[in-house]
Amino acid sequence: MCEFYNLTKKQYDTFITAYKGFDVVDELNKFIIKKMINVNIFYYDNDGKFYYLGERKQNNKIKNIRIEDNSELQQDEPTVENLPTFNILLVSDTNENQGIYHVFYVTSTDGLTRQKYCPHCYQQSFDPRDDHYKRDYQQHVSQYKINNGKIIKKVKLDEQPFPYVPHIQRNETYAYLLANNATQQFTPTQYYITYDFETIECKINTYFGKSINKNDQNIRNSQWISVLEPLSVASTIKLKWKEYYNNDDQYKKIATPFGDTALKTIYYDLRQGDNFITQWIEQVFEEAKQVSIDNNYDDDKIPYKQNVSIIGFNSRRFDQALFSKYLHNDKWTIQSFIRSYGYGKQIVVEHKQTKQQINFIDAMNYTQPTDLASFAKDFGNKDNESKGLFPYEGITHDNYNQELIKSQPFSIKAFDSQLKNKTMSDGDYLQYLSDAQNYATRWDYLQHYNELDTQIMIQPLDNLIN
Repeated sequence: MCEFYNLTKKQYDTFITAYKGFDVVDELNKFIIKKMINVNIFYYDNDGKFYYLGERKQNNKIKNIRIEDNSELQQDEPTVENLPTFNILLVSDTNENQGIYHVFYVTSTDGLTRQKYCPHCYQQSFDPRDDHYKRDYQQHVSQYKINNGKIIKKVKLDEQPFPYVPHIQRNETYAYLLANNATQQFTPTQYYITYDFETIECKINTYFGKSINKNDQNIRNSQWISVLEPLSVASTIKLKWKEYYNNDDQYKKIATPFGDTALKTIYYDLRQGDNFITQWIEQVFEEAKQVSIDNNYDDDKIPYKQNVSIIGFNSRRFDQALFSKYLHNDKWTIQSFIRSYGYGKQIVVEHKQTKQQINFIDAMNYTQPTDLASFAKDFGNKDNESKGLFPYEGITHDNYNQELIKSQPFSIKAFDSQLKNKTMSDGDYLQYLSDAQNYATRWDYLQHYNELDTQIMIQPLDNLIN
């Protein structure tokens, strides 16, 4: 220390009392120049829980550093070859609200990082547990010696340049049509599946957070009042119309901008068991087979390979939280998850046996924030059905079975919303009564309401596609 700071023994006693520590930003460079060394700086990744080489300070690359306050700038690179290398570990800490570093000398970088670094460049590391570790390590070190201590990267260019056109190269259908001068035959994906969940409130009333003492009692500063649990799920499958569907009540024929279309609905609820969501996903995969076939071109020569879209409304903020945990099991698994601002924009799920892939996406990815009723009205046609009515707050996890098994309609009071501070109008209640009289029980009406939410999405989506 006396040598580095040019201190006498008498000056040292006074200096050390006020010494605030070694400045690794400025003084380390001076130390490297003065001592003719190289320094490798290692850090610790708190998230990944591993040590890594974060920075390498080389003597011959540090220029224009003043060794002493009254010295000339260091212009010439050191001529000493094979300078010794010191490895240090910096650990961040705070002292009196000021950020500081603790410096540790590392005797074995291999033991610290569990990686074998090239002793020449320290830019390439190898995992000793890898099967090809010895081969790759020796090959790298040999190449480094052959190239006189330089890493030479070879770039192999194509014989002729290709344009960057991902909308063509990543879409084999459009690429084929473009190559055959038939782009006028290109059509958007017409067939897909919609879905929607209905939920019930489950009271939790759990306190959590920091414990504080109030009136000689230990209490928590936060309360978890309730959660929403899935009650039912419905899907509408949009398919190409076939004449033999006329004899099957499962299919409903409608007119769309793309021609006649068949609609088929599927529905599951808690009466099918606690695993009704798994049953629904399994059926969605089954229905996706026909959707994929219908999306193919009539000309077999035109290639088409796109995942089937499973479209929800506002699902990235709501529905995905209900079924995401069911998307990975022994039958299917998540292939990719595209996230934006904390929400899932697209989830790709693949069936392990059939290799069928489906994409769970949100219709609101393509519109401004709105609600389902407004979406159906603004983007749908005049004949599009309106969203139904259901007493969300009147049905809870504790009473859902007793209430839904009843045959009489809900009372108007059941539709009161404390959350929105609203009551139902007489006109809306008369509309509900008109719909409810067509169903034997409230369970049946719930199925109608749930399926209707998936059906009124078809017209708006078709108009957006078209």
